[in-house]
Amino acid sequence: MMALAAEDVTCAVCLEPFASPVSLYCGHSFDRECLLELVGSPCPICRQSLVLANVALQPKNALIRQAVRAFFAANTMGRVLVQAREDDHEERRVARLAAAKPVVRSTSSGRRSPTPDVSVSWGSVVFFQALSFPWDAVFGPAGLQDEDETPESCALSWSIVFMFVCCFLLSQMVTYMLDI
Repeated sequence: MMALAAEDVTCAVCLEPFASPVSLYCGHSFDRECLLELVGSPCPICRQSLVLANVALQPKNALIRQAVRAFFAANTMGRVLVQAREDDHEERRVARLAAAKPVVRSTSSGRRSPTPDVSVSWGSVVFFQALSFPWDAVFGPAGLQDEDETPESCALSWSIVFMFVCCFLLSQMVTYMLDI
């Protein structure tokens, strides 16, 4: 088993042990709280991929979290520090969720309906997520085809475009139905 260094279990932004590690598409990991401050900016290490707004919804990287706990398992003070940071991050997350209060507005029928403070066009979110998905990970890089293979027909490309358009239209209809 390879020994871990302190740099492997610390966030490159705040320089503290990971409390809620989240990995970006480029593979670099940071604390969720640090990434929330960097939404829209490039990765602090490689400057390649952008930190997307959905970073708050991404799951924690369980492998890094286990590595942090294993690294500080022998050190009682380190264990206390990691647990305190995890508790602090969890309290902040719960406080953020508790602070999001619904706004009550009346609809055209006179009924009052709670709606969130932030209006999100779910269609554009779904469409953007579909475009930002790493398709090379699914289909493989385009440059690594055998010369003996016959090239794929463009039907596959058009079916993907058709799927994106259908998803976008469906999400727009759902958004419209929820706004009514």
